[in-house]
Amino acid sequence: MKHFFVNPFLQIIFLALVALGLFLPTTLSFFYIWTSKENLTYSHGLLLLAVCIYLIYLQWNDNKKSVETRYSVFGVAGTLLMSLLWFLVTLGNVQIGQQFFLIFVIIFIFIAILGIKQAKLFLYPLFILIFAMPVWDFLNIYLRTISTKAVGIMLGYTDIVSFVEGFTIFIPSGTFLVDNGCAGTGQFITALSIAYIFVFMQAMQWWLRLSLIVLAVITGLVSNFVRIFVIIVSGHLTNMEHYFVTVEHVSLGWVVFAIGIMLYLFIASKLAVRFALKAVESETDNEDARQEGDDVSQIMNHRIRLTVVSVFLILASLSAGPALAYYYQLENASALERIESVIPEFEEWKLIDTDVPGTKLEPDFRGADRHMYSSYEDVDGHIVEVNFYEYFIQHQGKEAVNDLNEVFLEEQWKLQSRMKYSPSTGPDDFELNLSKIVSRYGQEKIVWQWYEINNTWTASDIAAKLLNIRGILFHSPKVRVIIVSANVNQSEDATNALLTEFVSRMSHGLNSY
Repeated sequence: MKHFFVNPFLQIIFLALVALGLFLPTTLSFFYIWTSKENLTYSHGLLLLAVCIYLIYLQWNDNKKSVETRYSVFGVAGTLLMSLLWFLVTLGNVQIGQQFFLIFVIIFIFIAILGIKQAKLFLYPLFILIFAMPVWDFLNIYLRTISTKAVGIMLGYTDIVSFVEGFTIFIPSGTFLVDNGCAGTGQFITALSIAYIFVFMQAMQWWLRLSLIVLAVITGLVSNFVRIFVIIVSGHLTNMEHYFVTVEHVSLGWVVFAIGIMLYLFIASKLAVRFALKAVESETDNEDARQEGDDVSQIMNHRIRLTVVSVFLILASLSAGPALAYYYQLENASALERIESVIPEFEEWKLIDTDVPGTKLEPDFRGADRHMYSSYEDVDGHIVEVNFYEYFIQHQGKEAVNDLNEVFLEEQWKLQSRMKYSPSTGPDDFELNLSKIVSRYGQEKIVWQWYEINNTWTASDIAAKLLNIRGILFHSPKVRVIIVSANVNQSEDATNALLTEFVSRMSHGLNSY
């Protein structure tokens, strides 16, 4: 037990494990992503975690004689802030935000125990985990574009007749689609990670660090170009019967990448030796020299009291976010128990029963706590369909704002156009999402979709998230997804005018629903 009070490394390990336990859903989300068999882009995550721990150990082992406990009020405050920010993004079910703030919770634990100056030794290894977060998918479209164009140029230097259209490469033997799995995002991130680790472990000037990172990016890109090129050439030479075409080619990509990265490390090592900086011994304050008359027992007792108070404050800071998340989860559950299902009625529109095959709109919003479908008819016989989806309790996979939610089922309807639309009703500057779709029977339909949160209408996913967070904080967690639609029988303008009239009536009677 005595070692715990004098060894800051043991205190950091203890607090980090407590943090991973308190933020357990977020901790597990990392492992779900890293071990997913459906998306291998982040399968290097476990390896990067092991590298991160190993580099922290090396730093500690090299500096353990000079590193000592220096409790930092800034570190404790930072830990509290990161915990509270984690709580806010948890209310909005933003998984990437939760993972980001968990990493910074661990970073501020180091700062809280060691102080800013000493904690800097361990920041580089901790930042490695950023490369294992699922924040890099936005690169897919750019990497696909670059890869497709580059391979098209490479094929131009061969005798293979080829044609590139979008992300598709045509050759006489067959067609190749460069989809998201062929973008090379995994190799790109891995190359960046290796370069980051390499430049961190070497003493070199900033321009060389930047050059080696750029070289790693080029290595990752070229490796993917070569992979796609080899697959296409193999298909051409075997009339599309090669193993890489008929079975799998993921392993080929990593073999090519391994060769490329070994060449990169060879070149980088030579450059690092050529332009190496002389090691500069850092000056550290040495407080081990104490007056001969100091009372060792008194110093130890003071250290124990200081450690207990500091660790307690850090634990309290860590617990703030998860405790608030648990409290508001119970609040939302009690709100769910009080809801009642009542079909709303609107002035001058009567409820009707209609279920015409091929024309009824059936959206798919996953996990809604309440879904109500109804049809309304005006005096002229025009029909408007309404779908309400309400969410009181939300978590990953059960969210009002989710990329997996569908305003219409793609197997029943085909999208013709999608745009933002400002009707002449509702709040000022209100925009909604307008989709024009057509069924397999040829029936066209106009669909309007937006969110209603605490009497505020918005079609923006980000705004909906932020409004929902504010609503939960003030004990009003409900998010309502509103989808109104009508068949196009005369013209699009006439249909939009019909929906505008209906929404105008609906906006007056919806608050009581």
